[in-house]
Amino acid sequence: YSVLQIIIHGIFITLTTITQSMNETKITISSLVISFVLKAAISIPMMYLFDYIGIPVYYAPTTSDAIAKIIALTVALMMLKKKYQFTYKTLVPFTFKSLIGIFAMVVSLSLVKYLYFDNGRVFTAMITILLHTVIGSSVYFLFISKFKLPEEILGSNYKDKILRKLKLKKVR
Repeated sequence: YSVLQIIIHGIFITLTTITQSMNETKITISSLVISFVLKAAISIPMMYLFDYIGIPVYYAPTTSDAIAKIIALTVALMMLKKKYQFTYKTLVPFTFKSLIGIFAMVVSLSLVKYLYFDNGRVFTAMITILLHTVIGSSVYFLFISKFKLPEEILGSNYKDKILRKLKLKKVR
């Protein structure tokens, strides 16, 4: 349940960052205000509803937050589509390939957690976080590289651009 909330929040934050970087302040502020107003409006009624149908009440704020963010995301995406006249069909292959990479990463991290997880002390917790970070990012990058996703998004010469920026390759 919390993983779903994290995914929704991540998508929401990503979209607001994208709209800010596109200098679309109206869309950014609109989505933030819609999210805030909807969450404020439905949180308490959701608590009563959850209590009435027998679901623990502490799930209501999280659920109302997710609903508010999904609605705000939808409105923001509709505003972007209206302004820039593009279709979302072009995003489906990229999204699918990325989701496969995310699924592989989650599975691998679940296995790592099952095999090794120690949160007893600060140092071992830091080692655990580092281990999970390295394994998770490696598996994700391996999968999206197999699908040639970086080339599709960044272009075929993205590796050279990165190496030049890091001063590991000379400019010709």
